[in-house]
Amino acid sequence: MMNRLFGKPKPETNALQTLDKLNETLEMLEKKEKVLLKKAGQEVEKAKEYTRAKNKRAAIQCLKRKRLYEQQVEQLGNFQLRIHDQMIMLEGAKATTETVDALRSGASAMKAMQKATNIDDVDKTMDEINEQTENMKQIQEALSTPIGAAADFDEDELEAELEELEGAELEEQLLQPTTVLPSVPAGRQQAREGKKARPKYLEASSTIFISNIFPERGEKGVSRVSDFIHHHEQRIVMSKKRGLSLEEKREKMLQIFYDSQDFFLLKELEKMGPKKGVISQSVKDVIQSLVDDDLVAKDKIGISVYFWSLPSCAGNQLRSVRQKLESDLQGSNKKLAELVDQCDALKKGREESEERTEALAQLQDIEKKHKELKNEMVQFADNDPATLEAMRAAIEVAHQSANRWTDNIFTLRQWCSNNFPQAKEQLEHLYTEAGITEDFDYLELSSFPLSSSSHDPETPKQLLVEDQA
Repeated sequence: MMNRLFGKPKPETNALQTLDKLNETLEMLEKKEKVLLKKAGQEVEKAKEYTRAKNKRAAIQCLKRKRLYEQQVEQLGNFQLRIHDQMIMLEGAKATTETVDALRSGASAMKAMQKATNIDDVDKTMDEINEQTENMKQIQEALSTPIGAAADFDEDELEAELEELEGAELEEQLLQPTTVLPSVPAGRQQAREGKKARPKYLEASSTIFISNIFPERGEKGVSRVSDFIHHHEQRIVMSKKRGLSLEEKREKMLQIFYDSQDFFLLKELEKMGPKKGVISQSVKDVIQSLVDDDLVAKDKIGISVYFWSLPSCAGNQLRSVRQKLESDLQGSNKKLAELVDQCDALKKGREESEERTEALAQLQDIEKKHKELKNEMVQFADNDPATLEAMRAAIEVAHQSANRWTDNIFTLRQWCSNNFPQAKEQLEHLYTEAGITEDFDYLELSSFPLSSSSHDPETPKQLLVEDQA
C-alpha cells in the first residue's frame, strides 16, 4: 500500500555501473553500424548488377536503400559521439569526486596532526638539535687542531719539501742506466703494418740521431722515438691543411638544401654543417650571406625561423640576373651608339687644316695673355672699388650687430636689476668678470666713411624689436 502511494525508492546510481552500461551501449551501436555498412555495400553491389542488366529502376531503388542505410549510420555516429561525451563527463566527475574525498581526508589528517603537535615542543627540539650541532663542531675543531710540536710546522714548507723529494726521485729514475740491449742494426727499419713508410733519408737520420743521443736504449728505444717523431710529423701536416673559403662554405650549405629539398631551422643547419666540413660557429654567417644574396629563402612562422632553397629558385634567380644584364647591355650599347654619333657630328667641320691650326695657336696665345692679365689684377685687388664697397658693407653689418647685442645686454641688466635687487653686488661682480665695465656703450663709426646713411642710435633697438617679433 505504501509503495503504491509513495512509490518505490529509487536505487542509488554508481559511476562504475553507469560507465559499464554506456560501454555496452556503445559496443551495440558499433555492431549495428557495421551491419548497416555491410548492407549498404550489398545494395551498391546489387545496383551494379542491375546496371549491367540495364534495369535502371531497380538500381535506383538499391541506391535509395543505400542512402537510407547511410543516414542511419550517420545517426548512429551521432549517438556514439553523445555517449562518448557522457562517458568523459562521468569520468571527470568521478575523478573530481575522488580528488575532493582525498583532499577532505588529507585536511582531516592534517588537522589531527596539528592538534597533536605542540609548538613549544617543536621549538625546544630545534634548540636541542642546534645545541648538539654546535657542540659537535667544537669537538671536531678541537680534534683537528694540532698540539705540541706539530702545531709549529708550516704546511707550505712541508709541501715544498715534498715537491723537492719528488723531483729528486724523478731525476734519479731518469739518470739510472737501463738494461743493455743489442746494438742498432745497420739496415733500415721496416715500416709497421697500417703505417706509411717514411722516406729513407728521414729514417736514417732519425736512427743515427737517436742512437747517438741514447746509445743505451737500443733497437726498442729507437723504434719508439721514431714512432713519436712520425706521429708528430703527421699532426703538423694535418694542422697545415687549408680550411674552406667562404665561397666553398656557401656551396656546401646550398648543397644541403638542394639534396634534401626541405626546410630547416638554424639549429638543424648548425648540426648538419660539420658533416659537410663547415664548422657550426660559421653556419649562421654563411646562411645569412646566402639570404642576403637571395639564394636561400627565410620566413618566420610563429616563434621559429625556417630556411629553404630549391634548385628551381636558383635557376629563376639566374634567369632574372641574365635578363637584367641583357637589358643593361642593350642600354649601354644604345648609349655607346649615341656617343659615337655625337662624336662624329662634332668631328664634322673640325678637320685638320692650316686655318684651324692657326686659329688654335691664336686661341692659346689669347688664353695665355688672359691668364697674365688676371695675375696682374690680383696685385691691385686692394684698390678695387668693388672690394672696398664690400668691405664697407661688411663693416656696417658688423657694427649694427654689435650695437644690437649691446642693446640686448643693457636689456638683460635692467631685467636682472628689477627681479633680483638683493643680488646687486653679485651681479656687478659677474658683469665685471664677463668684461662689461662702466665704459661699456654703443660703437660709433664716425671716423670711417660709409656709403650708407649715418648711424642712427635707435637702429639697434628697432632691430632688436624686429628680432623679437
